[in-house]
Amino acid sequence: MVAGVVVHGTGRGAHVLLSRFFSPEGNDRTRMERSAAIAALVCEELEMLRVSAAIGPIRPDEPSTASQSSFAYIQQKPEKASMPKTGDGARSLAAGELFRTEKVLVWHYEANTCFTLVCERDESRLRAKNVLELLCCVIQQHTKNPNVLKNPEELLQAPEEMYAMLDKFLPCGELLLMSTPYARQLKRELDDSLSARS
Repeated sequence: MVAGVVVHGTGRGAHVLLSRFFSPEGNDRTRMERSAAIAALVCEELEMLRVSAAIGPIRPDEPSTASQSSFAYIQQKPEKASMPKTGDGARSLAAGELFRTEKVLVWHYEANTCFTLVCERDESRLRAKNVLELLCCVIQQHTKNPNVLKNPEELLQAPEEMYAMLDKFLPCGELLLMSTPYARQLKRELDDSLSARS
């Protein structure tokens, strides 16, 4: 089961765009603070990726100790490093950190938008990653804008559609076994239900 999903930016101090929790614990009065804390934890991990991309691997012919010369090597690397345009990761949350029981954060980012699932400890991380990747593809197809994830605020132009999409892909927090054809079918069903509303 998935305890919640948080959609947020990837930069430092990134704000939460959307969040949905599927348990009473997640929907308590600290929901907004919990969502912000989850986004901050994931952004810390993404910042570590940026830093490691800036430093790069230390080759055997270069100093590998924390001496003055290795510090000089690190300083010679470019200050602004770019991360890959897409990526994913996972991080565990100890019991009592943000939830009463142990959870695992599984995230997938594309461009400047990150989708984070709060999963139970025994949930399949590969299945969570697959659902997030397919969700990103469907969002881009639904908005008919392949660059929608470069500007996360564009997702807020139709929040009810984004929440409907999250509910379709994660019904009551259930992590479905999903293939590309099944994701397309869910998108068609979503498009039909949204067009019937308007």
